[in-house]
Amino acid sequence: MLDMFYNLLGSKKSKKIELAVMGMWKAFKALTKKHVPQAAILYDKRNRL
Repeated sequence: MLDMFYNLLGSKKSKKIELAVMGMWKAFKALTKKHVPQAAILYDKRNRL
């Protein structure tokens, strides 16, 4: 699902992402690093998937 989000967003808009806030699920981190490697990641520790 996150893959689909980034694909729909497109590379031009994805390149503008500076910060990604997410739960601690490893899949979120992996897909974010794949699609927006320039983005810093901030974890929401209340959501521990």
